[in-house]
Amino acid sequence: MPKANPRTPEARDEYVTGGDDVTLETVSEKYSIPVRTLETHSAREKWVAERVNFRREVAETARKKLLETEAEVRVRQMRLGRLLQVKGYERVRDMKVKELEPEIALRYVRFGTEIERKALGIEDGRGNVLLNLNVTPEDLERMSDEELSALYAKLKTATD
Repeated sequence: MPKANPRTPEARDEYVTGGDDVTLETVSEKYSIPVRTLETHSAREKWVAERVNFRREVAETARKKLLETEAEVRVRQMRLGRLLQVKGYERVRDMKVKELEPEIALRYVRFGTEIERKALGIEDGRGNVLLNLNVTPEDLERMSDEELSALYAKLKTATD
């Protein structure tokens, strides 16, 4: 049985947490411990299995962090998409029938919807983004017949 070296725990940590370039030979050189001693400790204490487990844990932690980051990005994109939709809906709602630029409001709605749907990973089979009109019954009640007709025509044109 090899004599206990006070630097063996450091050598073990170096090997277990090291990259592919860290071998028992490189650890032996760094800590001035004979390779044969490290091989004996490694076999008895299962350093290779610890190294595999350590790498698995690091990979899992990185995967979780990546998923969290992706979720945060999707939430930001979804919020931006909803904000653009709301601005577009407000513009359409407040639009006067004689105004000639409803296309701008509808672009906001379409673009916002597209961003939100992409952030959620939702698209229809043709790759088109579907519009979702968030108009409350109170909004509709305040609109005149002309405004409702104009809104319907503009939304129909936007979805065709």
